[in-house]
Amino acid sequence: MYTIRTAGLKGLGVFATTHIPRGTRIVAEAPLVTVKGEREVYGAITRLPQRDIAFIRALSVNAGNNAISILDRARAAWNLISTSTLPTPSIVRDYSALLSAFRNNNFDLGAGVQALFTEISRFNHSCIPSCQGNFNSALGKFTVHATRGIEAGEEMTVSYLGESGVALREERRGRLWRGFGFWCGCGICDEVSDDGGSEGRRTGMRDRLREFAMGSADSNGRGHVEVDVLGELIGLFESEGLGGRELGMIYLSVAEKHAHLGNHEDARRSAARGLRIEETCVGSDSPLYHDSVQRMRRMSMQLTDEAP
Repeated sequence: MYTIRTAGLKGLGVFATTHIPRGTRIVAEAPLVTVKGEREVYGAITRLPQRDIAFIRALSVNAGNNAISILDRARAAWNLISTSTLPTPSIVRDYSALLSAFRNNNFDLGAGVQALFTEISRFNHSCIPSCQGNFNSALGKFTVHATRGIEAGEEMTVSYLGESGVALREERRGRLWRGFGFWCGCGICDEVSDDGGSEGRRTGMRDRLREFAMGSADSNGRGHVEVDVLGELIGLFESEGLGGRELGMIYLSVAEKHAHLGNHEDARRSAARGLRIEETCVGSDSPLYHDSVQRMRRMSMQLTDEAP
């Protein structure tokens, strides 16, 4: 289904070897290492087999954060002493190198747990990704699903950012540079014109959200306006090609708003759409999907109770 090979200046990347339909689970991978705080990183990595340690050493690091500050050195030395390791200069440098690789490639699994993966770490970033990753606690694995159809030979990407659909180019690029040490060159970050393109659409949506936040309509009128605004946000996501779980969550929120306003059929349609997107992004075996199903089931029961 996929192969890992060079992706130009980005280093290695993950490429489709055949057409991959939307909703396909591409990877389900158990963590190579997990920690609950950076103090655990060095010990957890150095207990791995040598081939795994070598793999982590070869991962990309944030070029902008390579310098080791005095505070970093002091923390490294203290953490090493606490594990009965003599903090020699070479070990302190090694500590910093492994920590940097971990920081630049780990995934948040929730509940304060961070993890590093072998194959999933090879997925590069795009602000308009073709895939989405989520931790499936029922499997104990991190999964990656295709959020749209992917053609053979195409590089598969995920977003390193919690995409809201309204983050502008310079905000995204700044966060990626500070966090990961690269300037994004994806399709929307390379746009030359702002007129009618991604930047213009996102700016317009930000203005709309700001107007709504400052609105003074009564609670009933505001509910109708909120449905309209969320509908516009859905339109933005879909025009941008953002088909991830965030879009599904907006549909579920719209369903609940419609239910509150008494628009029962609209509520059911939005709920069905949101659950389809959710299943596409996380899989039917994910507790995340099951939670959303239960959420919509409660809403449906409320609609039934309110029916004449």
